[in-house]
Amino acid sequence: MNYPNNVIFSFNNLKKYYKRKLILDIKNYSFIEGKCYAIIGENGSGKSTLLKILLGIVIQSKGICYKNPIYTISYLPDNINLPYYISVNNFLNKIVDIKKVDRLKKQKLIDDNLNYFGIMEAKFKRIGALSKGMKQKIMIIQAIINNPNVLIFDEAINGLDNITQEKLFSLITYYKNNGKTIILTTHYLDKYRKIIDTKLTIKNASFD
Repeated sequence: MNYPNNVIFSFNNLKKYYKRKLILDIKNYSFIEGKCYAIIGENGSGKSTLLKILLGIVIQSKGICYKNPIYTISYLPDNINLPYYISVNNFLNKIVDIKKVDRLKKQKLIDDNLNYFGIMEAKFKRIGALSKGMKQKIMIIQAIINNPNVLIFDEAINGLDNITQEKLFSLITYYKNNGKTIILTTHYLDKYRKIIDTKLTIKNASFD
């Protein structure tokens, strides 16, 4: 099957079972470039599993999940999983190396992001000594720092104060206006309502 270049992901009769229980059953759906999608649903409805299928972390049981190879994709998981003893600066330097960011620009890029999220004072602190909110900001920075085409956020505003939430919403709006695609899950749809283009509700394993 041939897909248009503006299709980032596409499902065709995708099914995912867990312990013989059907948790996802999506007939046909495509995620298109330049939009912000919000995926909502009750706890355990399959939201995070769906994102992991898009990323290739989890494999669907049946059907097709097409991923367009021309797009760079970054991921913010719903759980904070950061090294405890390394400093914020060393961690982000390792991330930009992994993501092949221009070495000449990487420290300025790190500093600009730390400043934007108001945590420059934590630059040389051990990650394990930081608050949950600061750790969440670092998780966001590691996802956006290479300026990817597609951002996948799983409950991104968990642990963030209102000011930081607004900064994140502004970033998402900026990215969308510049042709990037955002796919996010949330329990707080009202907070995102002004910036999302499409709401997808997972109910009874399918999009409702």
